[in-house]
Amino acid sequence: MSRNKETLCKKNIWIFSSGPTGLEKPIDITKGWLLPAKQKQLIDIIQPVGIEIFHGNLDRKHMNLFEKFIIKKVNTPFGDFRVWDDIRSWSSSIGKFMLNNKKND
Repeated sequence: MSRNKETLCKKNIWIFSSGPTGLEKPIDITKGWLLPAKQKQLIDIIQPVGIEIFHGNLDRKHMNLFEKFIIKKVNTPFGDFRVWDDIRSWSSSIGKFMLNNKKND
């Protein structure tokens, strides 16, 4: 993003992250955190149309022993907590926005 910030400033940009697992809302799990603090200045320059955070998936069979150890230590639940309806709804809202705005042409 840093290398292309001038171009990104001229476009409609949406940013998302995924990762928190558990039954609470992702934003509650991350205590309001949407993006790493190091990216705030860059995000302020790019000014994305939207920023979202989605639940993630921690699959034990795709992790090495060290990763499993760390996840267990920080008491993060294993499993697939993605809510596909939320993801579809968010992506659909982007499509609708793009149909009504031609900034990216």
